[in-house]
Amino acid sequence: MRHAPAPLILASTSVYRRSLLERLQIPFRCVAPDADETAQDGESPEALVRRLSFAKAEAVAAIHPDALIVGGDQVAVGPDGLILGKPGTVERACAQLARLSGQSVRFLSGLCLLDARSENLQLEMIVTTVRFRDLDEASIRRPAQRSPGNRPVRGHRQRRSHRPHGAAADPAGRHAAERGTRLALNRRLRAPSRRHAGR
Repeated sequence: MRHAPAPLILASTSVYRRSLLERLQIPFRCVAPDADETAQDGESPEALVRRLSFAKAEAVAAIHPDALIVGGDQVAVGPDGLILGKPGTVERACAQLARLSGQSVRFLSGLCLLDARSENLQLEMIVTTVRFRDLDEASIRRPAQRSPGNRPVRGHRQRRSHRPHGAAADPAGRHAAERGTRLALNRRLRAPSRRHAGR
């Protein structure tokens, strides 16, 4: 007798992540993960993204042991190597954009696919580098005022995407992080699972 396919669960209530998964046209549901997202002492942004991607999937697996679970996390890393947080106010958003004028920012997008039944998992991180143009005061304030929730580092920018082991730059320069994450998830959902050695 063939077993029914495992239900697919997105370990997130993020509208952005839900819209990414919907583009694959695969039925799924969303469950909020109960995971502590505090960075550990001395933890690098890369290690943080990988750990939280798995931690979110693992938290949902604990209450849905028959599911295939997608966990993800993303951070923006400034030119000084520090994680950029949400400014919270228009004034702070403008100050953040001013500091990033003419600079490069890396977006680290973690993706974990966990089979709760077998505990097999696959873990990947997509890196997208964003180069900001030189911004004047007017070009800084417009996107900062429009940005819902004052998300970090929005504005006039150019993008290129690469994988951890290197790949060609994205010539289109638009939505590179989104496309890379969606393609990686598409591969993971269609590839046989394996236990990740670094769990």
